[in-house]
Amino acid sequence: MPPSREQTILGVDPPFAATPSPTLVPVGESVNDGILARAGENDPIPLLDNPQPKPQVTLAAGTLELTLLGNYTNPWKTDPVTEARLAMGLVPAAPGGESPHWSPATDTFEASAKAEPAGAGTIATCANLDDLLNAIVQRSDGSIKRINIITHGDSGGIGIRGEIKATTFTDKNNAANSFVPGTVIFTLDRTYLSATLLKGVTGSDVAKRDQARQKFGGGAGIFLYSCNAASDASLVKALAEFFKVQVTGFGATVGYFPDVAFDAAKKPLRITDRTKSGVDNGSGKADPLFPPVVGFKHLNSESVMFPNTVNP
Repeated sequence: MPPSREQTILGVDPPFAATPSPTLVPVGESVNDGILARAGENDPIPLLDNPQPKPQVTLAAGTLELTLLGNYTNPWKTDPVTEARLAMGLVPAAPGGESPHWSPATDTFEASAKAEPAGAGTIATCANLDDLLNAIVQRSDGSIKRINIITHGDSGGIGIRGEIKATTFTDKNNAANSFVPGTVIFTLDRTYLSATLLKGVTGSDVAKRDQARQKFGGGAGIFLYSCNAASDASLVKALAEFFKVQVTGFGATVGYFPDVAFDAAKKPLRITDRTKSGVDNGSGKADPLFPPVVGFKHLNSESVMFPNTVNP
């Protein structure tokens, strides 16, 4: 609402006036579309109870795209044959145990991002909430149009950083502590982005969050390319409220399906292509109705991914 000026009505002639009194407009009577004129003046002033509407400011759209990758070391970097065998599902499970499997590390996230046909903008790896905020606040105000976050996740949050196990461990006292090759382990601290963490920020985190909000342009959005990130709507909602932008997550499992080279005896040698992503059918295999595609943005149009978009 624009600041108002005090309304003044003049209507008393000085005694012994030598000139005629000015024409007066009675209080409460409007002229000029809700404007009262001062007696003896030509400039109307706004009525106090009829303020002029404040113009609505439309924020200009940004132009910058960021793709932020989770920080996961490839545990098979020096053992490409085992990695290839895991990717092909050729490593048997121990009797009565969970099947070993392959899980993508940062090198796979990066390969998919760099190969995205529509482009992925500036690509950076983050390890925690601090890295995520720093990647945003260093940009110019209003410059960001889109952020893609590619990492691992579960129904409770997304792991900005974690560990991929390369061996088998069985805890006979607590099965929850057991793991097989390919198991992804999260640490429930600032490396794990959850609704609880986002809603509980204080002090310097609040200041940096408020800085980050200024970096988004009109119509900006964040996309979570991580497994099951939208199966719990509280995370997507908390992230939208945190940054005050639209956020889209997926309720299904995001899968990566590498190509493998074989030797003359048809034994896997190594992974040769890490660029394809798709819909995991729940067993580590690609859903046959949705073949893997190079890049990651195609997942937005896959209805089976159960996309969930939330506004702040």
